[in-house]
Amino acid sequence: MSQKNIHIKNLQIRLPKGTSAAAARQIASGLGNEVLSRIAENTRQKNGKQRIENIDAGTIKNSGNADLQKQIARRIAAIVGEKNE
Repeated sequence: MSQKNIHIKNLQIRLPKGTSAAAARQIASGLGNEVLSRIAENTRQKNGKQRIENIDAGTIKNSGNADLQKQIARRIAAIVGEKNE
């Protein structure tokens, strides 16, 4: 099994005004790991080095904070997979 290295320098999300600090912390708490897992899964068959400067995942409508992590991660991983083809 080959080693896969993924480096994310910066991840920014904007939440609607009025989002509580507790809700923001809950969303952010596992987001990085969720994004990394999804990217690794979506690029499993890819080899070589790929540099992607910027990704805009657009606006994501949400019904719950836990699900928001998965929605963001899926969207980012899909974009990375498209750029890595």
